[in-house]
Amino acid sequence: MKKEKKEKQVTIRAQIQNYMLAVVGVALLLVGTIACVLNYTSTISNLEDSMQLIAKESEAHVHAELEVLLSQVEMIGTIPELGSDETPVDEKKAVLANYQKQYGWLTANIFDVNGIPWGSGTFSYADKEYFQTALGGITCTNDPAYQEQLNALIINYAAPLWKDGVQGSEVVGVVVVTADASVFSDIMSELIVCDGGSAYMINQNGTVIASSDYDSVLNAENTIKEAETDASLKKLAAIERK
Repeated sequence: MKKEKKEKQVTIRAQIQNYMLAVVGVALLLVGTIACVLNYTSTISNLEDSMQLIAKESEAHVHAELEVLLSQVEMIGTIPELGSDETPVDEKKAVLANYQKQYGWLTANIFDVNGIPWGSGTFSYADKEYFQTALGGITCTNDPAYQEQLNALIINYAAPLWKDGVQGSEVVGVVVVTADASVFSDIMSELIVCDGGSAYMINQNGTVIASSDYDSVLNAENTIKEAETDASLKKLAAIERK
């Protein structure tokens, strides 16, 4: 009888111990899960903050580079000799060629108000949006694009050519400069995102126009369009749409 009572006490004690172990185990599991969730949330939050800082940094770099180039082209439009009817075309071309060499531009041309380049009637830029914008008195640029003729990713800058160099007077032509756009990809390459990460820049349509992976620029990759047929890209495309 005593033996049976003792065995029952041991069994009850074992059940209580098992129950307590189970409770402790569940508690530890919950604590571990909560810790993982909090750690994950903290990591995502830190990553988002880091991405925002990187975005602002890259925006500042690109903006600064654009401002320099736009200022250079705008200055060309205020050179009195270029905006004067009395200056021979050959002399104007010589002045422009000197600035092209000085700033390292790929090409530099001045177009009349009809979009025809000086000394050549073989093509017109009248249908170009940036030409029309500059003709309206505003210095501007366009998205980088690959040009087979130059075998390079280029970007065009356009500025109004003011009569006699007097800014704000009459627009008598448009200065159009073509420059190497790889400088923006160089900026992306300099940005440190994280281990194995990279930075890139897209235009309003989602096309990559600058990237540490230069091939993606040359191939004009567009995740938003590619996501239409590739479901694995939908999350990234959703982020890019923002």
